[in-house]
Amino acid sequence: MRRFLDLVCARPFSVPRTSSATVRTHPSLQLFSAIVACLLLTFAMGALHAFSALLHPIERETGADRWAVSLVYSTGLLSVTAAVFCGHRMYRRLEASRLVLLAAALPMLGVVLTSTGTWAGWIVGYGVFFGFASGIGYGFALHAASCAVPDHRQGAAIGAVTASYALGAFGFSFLYPVLLGRFGLTAGYFISALVVSGLALIAAFLFFTARLNTQRSDDSGHITIERSAGGLFRLWLAYAMGAFAGLMVLGHAVPIMQTSGNSMSAAMDGLAVLSLGNAVAGLCVGLLADRLGARGPLVVIALVSAAALSGLAYSIVPTISMVFIGLAGAMYGAFIALYPLLVATWSGVHRAAWAYGRVFTAWGIAGVTAQPVAGWLFELTGNYRAPLLLAASLSLVAALTIASVTSQAQTTVV
Repeated sequence: MRRFLDLVCARPFSVPRTSSATVRTHPSLQLFSAIVACLLLTFAMGALHAFSALLHPIERETGADRWAVSLVYSTGLLSVTAAVFCGHRMYRRLEASRLVLLAAALPMLGVVLTSTGTWAGWIVGYGVFFGFASGIGYGFALHAASCAVPDHRQGAAIGAVTASYALGAFGFSFLYPVLLGRFGLTAGYFISALVVSGLALIAAFLFFTARLNTQRSDDSGHITIERSAGGLFRLWLAYAMGAFAGLMVLGHAVPIMQTSGNSMSAAMDGLAVLSLGNAVAGLCVGLLADRLGARGPLVVIALVSAAALSGLAYSIVPTISMVFIGLAGAMYGAFIALYPLLVATWSGVHRAAWAYGRVFTAWGIAGVTAQPVAGWLFELTGNYRAPLLLAASLSLVAALTIASVTSQAQTTVV
C-alpha cells in the first residue's frame, strides 16, 4: 500500500532535498493536507458572494443609491475574473503557501478602506481587494486540486472545490447578519474578514506542510494548440450562456419565487434550497465525471437547466416553483463544477490554468450583465417569464455548443 501511494503521489508532490535524517511526510498525509487546504481556502473566499446580506447595511451607512451599492459586488466579480485570468502567471512564479498568504492579506487590507464608511471605500476595499483575493483563492484551489490528485480523480477534486466555494457563500450569508446585528457594519465586517483571513492562513500552513508542487502552469508558447481560436471561442461562448442563466436565477431568486405566489419566508427558503443544491450538485457531478468525462454530462446538465427554467417561467404553483428553482440551482452548480475539467481536457493539463483564465472571462461578463438584463426585462413585462425564457434559451444553445467542442486538444510541441 505504501508503495502504491508513493507511485500515485510521485508526480504532484515534491520534497525538498534535505539530510538523510529528515522525516519525510507520508504521501497520503500530503494529499489530505493539500485537499483540506483547497477546501478551506475556497470556503473562506466564497464569502464574497454573500454580498446581498451586506447590501442594505452599506446603503444605510454610505447613503448611496441601490444601483451604486450594487456596483460594489459587480466590481468584486470583475476582480475575481481578473485574478483567474492572470492566475497562471502567479501559480508558476509563487509557491503555494506564499500565494495563499497574499490571498489572506488582501481582505484585511480592504477592511482599512471599508471602515471609512464611504461608497468609494467599499468599492476598493470589498470590490477590488476582497474580490481579487477571492479570485486568487478560487482559481488557485482549482489548479492545486488538479495538481494534487491523479487524472482519474480530478473530477471529484474539482467538484469538491467548487462546492466548497458555493458553501462559503451560503454559510456567510447567515454569518453576516448575525455579526452585523450584534456589532454593527464596521465591526461586524471586520470580524468576518478576520474569519476569512484566518481560514486562508490555515490553508497556507497546510499547503506548506503538503509541499505541493503547483508551479507547473505553462504559458511559454512551447505548446501550440491547433484550432485553438475556434475551440477556445466555443468554450468561452458556452460558458457565458450557461453562467448567464445560472447567475440570473441566483441574483433574482427571491423575487422570482414571490411572483410564483410564494410568501417572503417561502421565497427565502427557495433561495436556501437553490444554494444548497448548487453546492451538493457540484460534488456529485465531479464523481460522475471521473467515470464519464465532462462533455457528455455538461450537455445533459445544460438541457435539464433549460427545462427547469422553462418550467419555472410558467409555474404558478408555489411548491412546484420550489422544485424548479432548486433544480435550476443544482444544474448551475454542476455546470460550473464540471467546466474547469472540460477546459483542462481540451487544453491539456499544463495549459489548463492559462486556458481556463481566458474562458473564465465569460463568467465575469455574465455576472455583470445577467442582473441588469433580468431587471430590465422584468420592468418591461411586469413578470419574470421573459428573463427565464431567455435564460432557458441560452442554456439550450450552450448545450449545443458544448456538444461541438472537441473532447481533447490537438497539441504539437514546437
